Amino acid sequence: MNAENPRVYLVIGESYMYMPEEAGGGMKVAKANLEIALKKFENDKHDDPAWPIWGKDRAQKLLAEIDSKK
Repeated sequence: MNAENPRVYLVIGESYMYMPEEAGGGMKVAKANLEIALKKFENDKHDDPAWPIWGKDRAQKLLAEIDSKK
């Protein structure tokens, strides 16, 4: 419901990492979504202490994993 939520792109990107290219997944699609997630994490600032803070480190780790496979 919130297109600015970076965690959506994180989860999609991670899912595509493990999906075969023949099914629409693969590292290229995963990387694109993870890069979007990292950009959106830069603007993900909230004053609400109940707002989730997880995910940025996971997105960075997955991107590093993708880059190491090249």
